[in-house]
Amino acid sequence: FSEMFTSRILQTRIPEIFIPISSKLGACNFSNLQRDSNDVFEESNIKNSINSRKKKNTTNKIDRNINVSNNKSTTIRSKKNTPYYVTQYRDYLKGTRSISYIVDENAAKLMFKYIKEDLEPHDIILESHPGPGILTELFLTHTDNKIITYEPKKFFRTKLANKWQESNDKSLIISDLDLHKFYSYYIQAKKAPEFDKLSPLIDPLPIDSGNCNSRVKIATVVTDKKFFYRLNLSYAFQCCFFNTSAPVNPDIYAYIPCRWLDVLSQQKQNSTSNLLSVPFHFYFTYDILDKFPIEGFYPVYNKSSERVRREDDNYLHLIRIKQNPKRKDLIPVAELDNFHYFLNRMLRTKVQDTFIGQIEKFIPNCGPEFIKEGFRVFAHPRNLSQEQLILAYKIFCNLPAYEDCMFHFYKRHWAMQFGEKDEEVLALKCVDEAAIDLEEEEDAEPDIDVTQDFHENSR
Repeated sequence: FSEMFTSRILQTRIPEIFIPISSKLGACNFSNLQRDSNDVFEESNIKNSINSRKKKNTTNKIDRNINVSNNKSTTIRSKKNTPYYVTQYRDYLKGTRSISYIVDENAAKLMFKYIKEDLEPHDIILESHPGPGILTELFLTHTDNKIITYEPKKFFRTKLANKWQESNDKSLIISDLDLHKFYSYYIQAKKAPEFDKLSPLIDPLPIDSGNCNSRVKIATVVTDKKFFYRLNLSYAFQCCFFNTSAPVNPDIYAYIPCRWLDVLSQQKQNSTSNLLSVPFHFYFTYDILDKFPIEGFYPVYNKSSERVRREDDNYLHLIRIKQNPKRKDLIPVAELDNFHYFLNRMLRTKVQDTFIGQIEKFIPNCGPEFIKEGFRVFAHPRNLSQEQLILAYKIFCNLPAYEDCMFHFYKRHWAMQFGEKDEEVLALKCVDEAAIDLEEEEDAEPDIDVTQDFHENSR
């Protein structure tokens, strides 16, 4: 039996990696070499592991049929079934992690359907990052409205101009600005007016006449949460699209991931999410219109909202954002920046601290005034409702010591130094000029001794 077993082993091919060291040092005639049973067992394990990996890869490449609106079935494509626009313009579609382009005609038709329902003859359509121009083509062929496309990439601007601008010279305007950086342009214009890019962005747009329907419709894909921070800040400071003297107040139609939809809906309760969602609900309202599979956009946004991936993470959700019509009854325009900073400070309160403790850092011994109005001693600002936050702000503003308290000093300091981490803005900053970036901090800022810090900064 041993002779037969040895002869069968010698008939098999012996890879060099399984040759014992003693054999490598000896003769090089592989036909006379013998392998141990351990070597054969090791080789079989490697082959089995390779085969199991191949099976896993094949099982992952399965197409799924998902129902979209109008009972139409759209297939989520595997790598072998890549959309035409991705294969055609792959090198031009990549290059940024914060922008995704519409590369599926059905995704463009779905957004066009909802914009068309609210579109008036004199409305202006702003399209951010049109890319291959799938949605642009629908606007040009099915509407007579004026269209402004904001495309930073020269290749796509040239492509749109060659295809459409000659035949639609009056209705199509192609701009090289980035619509998503509107607040960065505002900061840049304040620091260096000679490099003003905000005026070319805002000046062509019609002013809101005060009715409920805005004359400006924005179509975009938003995969970066900074876009919503910019909306909040531009509304709080009444600049950009919400300038008090000439407000545009656009309606925004955006595809967003489920990750940011959870933040806007306040399903996530943490310091970072509340800093975005709580002011957003004061300033804006939003409606969830529809959803489309993530493969209809490129680059594909694969990040999930939770550790365990849900079904909704496989879609981008189409929402419509409008100005909150009740905001004027809640907070006057002149107090918006004070109110925004009040919310910002309260929502950054540490978990072990309380609302009363945070307020008394600005006005000592003012806690009993809030307790009289029903606020609990150990209540945390994140547990307060929208009505309670407004009530707290009004009580705070009516305190006798409010006008001379250090809240105003910190608010001015925050408003002057605030800026985004944008390359164009950072290039304009001085060496010793600090920027307060409220977007990138994951935890609430540490509590500080307000009295000590005030005296140090006033010296």
